[in-house]
Amino acid sequence: MKVGDAVRRRASGKYVTRRHSPLVSGTAETVSQEGYTIGLVSDIMEMDDGYNMYEVIFEQDRGWFSDLELEVISEG
Repeated sequence: MKVGDAVRRRASGKYVTRRHSPLVSGTAETVSQEGYTIGLVSDIMEMDDGYNMYEVIFEQDRGWFSDLELEVISEG
């Protein structure tokens, strides 16, 4: 994945977990899948463990996600 790619959330069930920032530990919030249809990758941050977190902008919101939570729809 890279900046500009169109992505979709991978989720099972009605609710998914979304982190507001990879730098904040602790509480995460549970939100419905509504509003998370297709988004654009706007930023990438490499974490201390070597894995990347991706900032994705959706129509109604934005958030940071791991590559395991996202599916590439089309490359930018």
